[in-house]
Amino acid sequence: MIIPDALQMENLIEKAGQPLLSDVKVVWQEQNEDLEKPLQAPACIPSIFNGTRVVVYGFASNCYMVSLRADHSIKMMCGKIPGYWLFDK
Repeated sequence: MIIPDALQMENLIEKAGQPLLSDVKVVWQEQNEDLEKPLQAPACIPSIFNGTRVVVYGFASNCYMVSLRADHSIKMMCGKIPGYWLFDK
């Protein structure tokens, strides 16, 4: 059995009292729906706590918009990123 140290316990207790985003999903919107579904890593996004970061990589053939959806307590949140922000010029 692994016993967490005091700092790990403090971090866990701090997270337990924070609001979080759960059921996080990235929706890749492509110009042609007949194309193969985009590849995403991680495939399943973990819950996100205040002060934490999550990086999601996606390989999409012709993506014009990306939407981020998540549940925050009883409220659904959604944000969109235009495709031209996704690629280096």
